[in-house]
Amino acid sequence: EPATNKHLVYWRDNVLHAITFVKWDESVRDLATIRALQEEFSTNTMQAWRDVSPGAGSYLNEADINEPNWQDSFWGTKYDRLCEIKQKVDPWGLFYAPIAVGSEDWNAGVSRLDRLCPL
Repeated sequence: EPATNKHLVYWRDNVLHAITFVKWDESVRDLATIRALQEEFSTNTMQAWRDVSPGAGSYLNEADINEPNWQDSFWGTKYDRLCEIKQKVDPWGLFYAPIAVGSEDWNAGVSRLDRLCPL
């Protein structure tokens, strides 16, 4: 794997890039309903894709925020090196996203709406 290659190594042999999503009516404002729809999507719909394409990876910008093995799915074998770089460039964790490199060092609660705290 060339160190200068920015692409996820899993994509080199892929023959398909598919986008699947869950939607709900814009009038739905109940967080529990939305979370239930997301949970069903993550555990059933997306699991079906994982089952037919093991090790295929995923594209972060179009990904399921509840991806169970997101470090490997989004970053693959480069994740550890990316963590090292992130620690050097951003030692305070200022740049945060729920499924970004180094985000497992933080917690925003189960709903992701609580106060963001370092672990």
